[in-house]
Amino acid sequence: MQTKKIKLHLGCGDNLLKGYINVDKVEPHSVPKGIEFVQEDISNLGFLRNKSVDEIKAEFILEHVSIDDIPYILYRWNRVLKIGGIVEAIVPDFDKISRCYINEISSSLEQTEKLYLYKKMNYHLLNPGSDAHGSLWTEEFAEQIFRSEGFKVISTKHGGFQNWYLHIQAKKVEES
Repeated sequence: MQTKKIKLHLGCGDNLLKGYINVDKVEPHSVPKGIEFVQEDISNLGFLRNKSVDEIKAEFILEHVSIDDIPYILYRWNRVLKIGGIVEAIVPDFDKISRCYINEISSSLEQTEKLYLYKKMNYHLLNPGSDAHGSLWTEEFAEQIFRSEGFKVISTKHGGFQNWYLHIQAKKVEES
C-alpha cells in the first residue's frame, strides 16, 4: 500500500493549492472545501513529525525573512523533510533586478514600471516592520545557504517579468 505524499505550501496567503497542506501565519479570506489549511509560522512547523514531508513549496516568502533567520528556517524545513525531499522556492533575484536598473535596460520601461522597479529594489528599506523584504537573494546566495543547511541545489532558473524571479529546487541530502 502506497502512503499519501505530504506536500506543504508555505506562506500561501490566499493562494491555496489543492493536494498541499497550505500554511501561513495569517488565515486566508476563505478556505474552500477540500483544501487543507494550517495557521502556523513557516519557521515553526511544530505540527509535523520529523522526516514526514515529501515536498515544500515556498513562493515569494523567503525574501520576507530576515537574513539572520534564514538558516534557522531552512534547518526547521530540513527537520520535517524526508531524505530526498524537495524544496521548491521562488524569490526575487536581487542581481537580476539591480542589473536591469543599473544597465538602464529600464530606459525602455514606462515611468510607472521604473517606479515599480525602484520600489521592488528598496521595499525592505521603505517599509520596516511590515510585510517587508528582510533578505536579498542571488543565485550564489541561494546555493550557499541551502547547501549549508543540508540541501543539494538541483536546479536554479529564472522566469517572470524581466527574468527577475529565481526558481530554486533543492533536495534534502543529509540529516539536520
